[in-house]
Amino acid sequence: MKLGIIYNLIGLYTGVLGSKLKGSEKPLNIAMSMGIGSRSHIKFLLEITQQLSDRGHKITFLSLDGFESFVKGYNITFQSVGSISMGVGSVFQLTPFKRGDPFNKGIVDVDKLVYNVYSNTFKNFEKYYEESKPDLIICDWCNPSCFDSAAKHSVPMMIGYQTLTPIAESFHTISLGLEPSTIEDYSFIKRLDHTFIEPWRQWYEHYPLKMKLKRAKQENGVPAHIGLEWTNYGLGIAHSYVGYENSRNTPSHVIPVGPVFSDKIDPLTPDKVIYVGFGSLTQLQPELSEGMLKHFHKLLEHNWIDGVIWGGMANTNLKKFPKKYTVDGMEFPTKSILDGTHQQIKLLKWAPQRSILNHPSTKLFLTHGGLDSIYESINSATPMIILPFLGDQPRNAVLIKENGIGDYLEWDDDSEIQTYSKFFNLLNPDNIQLQQNLEHHQLMNQLSSQRKTFGANLIETYAKSAKSCRSENPQTAFDIPCELKPYIPLDRRTSFLKSHLVDVYLFALMVAILSVGFILMGVYKLLMRFNSLSYEKKKVE
Repeated sequence: MKLGIIYNLIGLYTGVLGSKLKGSEKPLNIAMSMGIGSRSHIKFLLEITQQLSDRGHKITFLSLDGFESFVKGYNITFQSVGSISMGVGSVFQLTPFKRGDPFNKGIVDVDKLVYNVYSNTFKNFEKYYEESKPDLIICDWCNPSCFDSAAKHSVPMMIGYQTLTPIAESFHTISLGLEPSTIEDYSFIKRLDHTFIEPWRQWYEHYPLKMKLKRAKQENGVPAHIGLEWTNYGLGIAHSYVGYENSRNTPSHVIPVGPVFSDKIDPLTPDKVIYVGFGSLTQLQPELSEGMLKHFHKLLEHNWIDGVIWGGMANTNLKKFPKKYTVDGMEFPTKSILDGTHQQIKLLKWAPQRSILNHPSTKLFLTHGGLDSIYESINSATPMIILPFLGDQPRNAVLIKENGIGDYLEWDDDSEIQTYSKFFNLLNPDNIQLQQNLEHHQLMNQLSSQRKTFGANLIETYAKSAKSCRSENPQTAFDIPCELKPYIPLDRRTSFLKSHLVDVYLFALMVAILSVGFILMGVYKLLMRFNSLSYEKKKVE
C-alpha cells in the first residue's frame, strides 16, 4: 500500500520527471543540510540531487564552514550557515572500540557540540528561508536546527536517514555497541533488561543533550518538548535497505532508497591483495599502525596475500608512522614502505576505493565500518574485516558478522591467534559458505542500488506536491503539512491511546470483568438459593 501511494503520486508527474525543464516551467529551489558528521551523512543526497541539478533545478547545500569540499565534483552550490570551532569535520586520533565504550569515545563533547550547532545555525536557517524561499529542504536527521527551523517557518521538508536504526522496533537492540542486533538469541533476563532497563539507561545517557536542546529550542521560539518531535514534519528518505539491515515494518513516511553509488568506477590494473581504509575522520595511532604491519607481514609471509593497499593516508602524520616493527623477534624497517619502494605494501594518500574493491585481485577489505564503505564492499562481493572506532561502526560490524559476509576485530581483547584465525577464515578460497553469502548479499545490494533515480523523482514529486497542496491549504507552524498527510501513519498523528485502541480494549476488559462478575454473582445466588431450599426441605422432613 505504501509503495502504491508513492507510485500513484509519482504518476502525476510522469510527463516531467526524469527530464530537463521545458519552456516556461520554473525550476525548483531545493536545499539540503547537515550539521555534524562525516561526508557519509550527505553523500547519498549529493548523488541523488545531482540528477535534479542536471534536470535544471537549483540545488544548495547548507552546512558549516569547512564542509565546502563535500560538494566538489557536483553542480551544487554551497552556502554556510555557521562556523563552529570544536573539531567539526576534523580528523581524530582514535583508539579501537571496546565493549562498554560510549559511541562518541575519543571525540569532542557531543552534547555541547550539538547545542552550539543548533544555537549558531538556527537564525541563519531562518535568514535563508526568508531570502531564498526554498521549495523544499532535506535535513539530515542529526541536524535538529534544520528541521525545527523548517517546521517553524512551514518550509516543506524531507528528513535524510543514513540507516534504519532510528526506526527500530521492539525486537531490535538499541545499543551502538558490539551487542547482537536483535533479541532473537537473548535469554529471558537479557530480554527483561532490553525491555525495561536499557530504555531508561539510554534516556539517562542522553538526558543532558535533550535538556540542552530544550533550552536551545526555547531560545529560538520552538515548542520546548524534551523529545525530538520531528518525525511528523517531513517525509523520510533513507540511505538503507532491508537485506543489510534487519527486516522491519518500515513506517509509510520513511522511504528506503539505498544504497546509492556514484555512476563512475575508474578502471585499475592485478595478485590477491588486502585493501585497508579507515575513512576520512580517523588518524591511526603509531601503536595501531605497528600492530597492523605485524599482521600484514605474517599474512604475506604465509602467502595468504600478495600485497596490501593502505589507502586514506592523507590524514596520517607519516613522521609519527612506526620506523620499524618486530615479528618473531626480528626487526623490519618501514623506510621502503614510507618512500613507496616496498614491493608488497603500498601507502596511498587517497585511493579510488570503489575501483579497488571491484578489482578481482582484492580479496579482503579491512575497514572502520563506515556505511558507505560497507555498501561498496557488499556491492563488489568483497568480504570485510572491521575494526570499529565509534558511532554506528560497532553495530555495523555486528551486522556484517551476523550476515555471514565478514567479521570484526576486538583489538585489545582478541589474541594473536584469534586475529589470524579471522583473517584466514575470510581469505580461505575453500570457504564456500562465505562465497555463497557474499553472492546472496551482492544480489540484494545491486537490486536495491537501482533506486537512485527513484530517489530523485521522489524528491521532485514531493516538492511539487507541496507547492500544489499548499496553494489551497495555508500551513501553520509545527503542524503536519498537507503534502505529508497521505504518507504518515495514524499512530504518528494521533495519541498512542487512540491509535492503538487502548481505551477500547480497556473498556472491553472492564465489560468482560463486569460480565464475569455478574455471572459469578448470579451463580453464587443460585447456589445459595439451592442450598437454602435443600436446608428447608431437610428441616421439614
